[in-house]
Amino acid sequence: MGLFDLFRKKKPENAPPDTGKSKIDPIVLSGTIHTIDDDIGFAYEIDDTFRQTKSHAMEVEALSVYAYGKEEWTEADNPSVSVLTDDRILDAIEEYKEKGTVSDVLQYEAAEGMFLFRAVMEYYGDRIYYYAFEAEREEAVWQLGLCMMYPKEYENTENEAILKRVLDEVAKTFRQYDD
Repeated sequence: MGLFDLFRKKKPENAPPDTGKSKIDPIVLSGTIHTIDDDIGFAYEIDDTFRQTKSHAMEVEALSVYAYGKEEWTEADNPSVSVLTDDRILDAIEEYKEKGTVSDVLQYEAAEGMFLFRAVMEYYGDRIYYYAFEAEREEAVWQLGLCMMYPKEYENTENEAILKRVLDEVAKTFRQYDD
């Protein structure tokens, strides 16, 4: 036995075999709601474990990231809630307006009020659950999504269910305003 063997943790004899899959940390919510109000004209209420931040991406209109237990957070943190202008969302909205359905998504359901529909799609290896809507801006109609982005590994887990409920609640309080 070498010196470093003394410091190695021994695996308990009854421990399950290591499958190589990493454990997914559970999403924890505080239950305290705060308002995200950006300078672009969108506001919504969300659990305060999501913190507002700025994005350098032109497609991201507003952004708040899951920051449970963090003193600092960045635009790269995931899961996140955003207002997103994206070609795939634009195409989905155009298809919905023409045909009343949306293809190239994993899940789809019509929505009410200001939202046209909600859907789940693959997005650069992650997942986005989003509410599609249109907004008049700069004398044009923009196609946007109110989105929850999360890791693909959350699919069909309690984390995914929690994050979808968070976005459903955000959608109920989401509003646009003019300066």
